Amino acid sequence: MNNRVLPIFTLNTVIFPGATLPLRIFEDRYKKMLSHSISKDSTFGINLIKQGYEVGIPAVPYDVGTIVSFSDYTVSESNEEIFLKVVGQERFKISNILNDRPYILAEIIDYSDRPKKINRDHTFEKNFRDEASGFIKKIVSINGGWISDPMLPDDFNECVWTLSSLLQIPNLTKFEILETRDLYQRAQMLQDQLKIQQVEIEKVFEELKNQKLN
Repeated sequence: MNNRVLPIFTLNTVIFPGATLPLRIFEDRYKKMLSHSISKDSTFGINLIKQGYEVGIPAVPYDVGTIVSFSDYTVSESNEEIFLKVVGQERFKISNILNDRPYILAEIIDYSDRPKKINRDHTFEKNFRDEASGFIKKIVSINGGWISDPMLPDDFNECVWTLSSLLQIPNLTKFEILETRDLYQRAQMLQDQLKIQQVEIEKVFEELKNQKLN
């Protein structure tokens, strides 16, 4: 991946590897970016905005982002909007911004976990999965559903990315998770977020319980 050139889409959101994100393209600069991507390999990068806004002059992105791919898109009847769904692939880091008009074009480098090979902690992984499954069950229950066993990916790294996408957490926290290059540290950050959200879930359950009693 080193020295690869990639168009960058700056957004007020973070997409993790394996996640999907619907996009609505309406600015001319991003229509041009999309044409560039289609002429290459139908990929571009999504980076959280560090300074600036989604619309208007180019925003300043955080340097770590996610390569996304797409296979299809639709154009509105007015021909003014393009709709597509992208899938997160691997992470990257911007090493050099070549230009920012009409859209950001940057040289990127690989941003894989370090080290790539780790000593597996199966007890930690099991506890993480149990906590994640319990959390998902409660979320489903709050929404009036029921699930016996949430289908989490067998691969622990994919499992962590999946939960990262499910949790409703601030964008800066999401970015901190994205840029963390240690799998277990990333999982620990998610466990911390789970504990915070568990408290909120218990409050919701208590409110529902009181409503039934009344």
